[in-house]
Amino acid sequence: MSQCDVLNLEWCAEGRDRDSASLISFALRKKGYVVEEESLLDWRYAIYKHRPKVIFNNNPIGGIEAVWIIRQLAKWGIPVVSFIAEGNFIPVISESFLWGHNIYKVIYHKYHCLWSERTRGMALDVDPRWKDKLLVSGAVRFDSYSIFRFLTRGEFLKKYNKENYKKVIGFAGFCFDFLDRPEPRRVATEINGEEKMKEFEKDRTKLNQMLKKMVMDNPSILFVMKEHPGTVLRDKSELSGLGQYPNVVSIQNEEQIGDCINVCDIWTAYESTTCIEAWNLGKPTFMISPYASKILRSNVKTGSPIFESNESIQNAINLFYEKGAVPGFDERKERRREVVRETIEWDDGKNHMRAAYIVEKALEGNMKKRRVKLSFFDAIRAFVQTFIFNFSPYFYFLPKFRSRVRLKKIFNKLVLNEVHEKYRPFLEEFHKNHPFTEEDKRELDEINGFSKSVESQEKEREKCHE
Repeated sequence: MSQCDVLNLEWCAEGRDRDSASLISFALRKKGYVVEEESLLDWRYAIYKHRPKVIFNNNPIGGIEAVWIIRQLAKWGIPVVSFIAEGNFIPVISESFLWGHNIYKVIYHKYHCLWSERTRGMALDVDPRWKDKLLVSGAVRFDSYSIFRFLTRGEFLKKYNKENYKKVIGFAGFCFDFLDRPEPRRVATEINGEEKMKEFEKDRTKLNQMLKKMVMDNPSILFVMKEHPGTVLRDKSELSGLGQYPNVVSIQNEEQIGDCINVCDIWTAYESTTCIEAWNLGKPTFMISPYASKILRSNVKTGSPIFESNESIQNAINLFYEKGAVPGFDERKERRREVVRETIEWDDGKNHMRAAYIVEKALEGNMKKRRVKLSFFDAIRAFVQTFIFNFSPYFYFLPKFRSRVRLKKIFNKLVLNEVHEKYRPFLEEFHKNHPFTEEDKRELDEINGFSKSVESQEKEREKCHE
């Protein structure tokens, strides 16, 4: 049994949330802290094994089980620092972005970190009680575009045996399957109303038709259709049926989003912050929306032209390959700069260092405290939980084990170690050339109020809990 300073709990060994966690873990290790990484589903045994002083997690409101786990950790007195995965709030549904599946509407974490000052302000408009817990870290996942090398087009085409294509266009999925999943549909309906759900259904059907026509009308162009990582029912997606076409590569979690964008000439979406990622890689973007004026959209829409018909889409594609520009894109250059600042706060690649600095702040207040001790009953539950998690593939015929098979598969320690080894040289070089300066710390302290005395922060916390 080992003891660590920081324990990271995530669902996956690779992917969007995992990448952010790996960057934060690297920055903490560079500071000399002992960091362990385990599956969120094996949380009891992870705590029993490592006895952490602080825990951090990405996307703590993305599922009911995650919310319950964080709540339990708070009861045990273990400080948790969380980082939001989908952090670009839309004003009229800010409450949904803040709480997600958190039905208790209580922030159990020591710190819950948002992408920008703008989104922190929107969250505080929803519930001002949590001003000492809601912090700004910047959007960690966007650091990748300043740090890593991505797949080249040649590598990608060879991998998928599509080397005969010279033109590539990508599309980012929206996760429309929430319309057919009872719990997500219920939550979305409470926030948006049934009429809005009908509009989404209408958009999904029409969008699927438009995408199919775009693919069929351009047989010489390869289309990379990137399914949203949160999509569960792929046959209920707007990308359903597109994989059958020879000029389509259909991807969900097989490739990183940065690799998908990097191989494309143009990146497109219905509604996605991946457009900002495309801008970071110098790719032009446009949005496809059958009924653009009716659906609620984030600020990202203002940085790209929006096309509502196949005629306008085809015109944009033709003009790009003839003249090298998407109509309406260059005119929005200044607005895109504003959107980047409003959405991710900093685009210097240092957001994972800022996140690590916030975790370090949580550690400072907990270094002298005794590590959590589990009762005999909790220890037994930890061993039962880890047995079910680790042996689920062998007892698939039992319901309790069957529900854990997929989650065991996606958290593979060997894969996680491979990811770390792949990222290490890029991170070492970046940290050497772009250190986290005292000025960076002062700016973050000022934004998050760390310059206040510890006494005044404690008094504010007490008021929040009254």
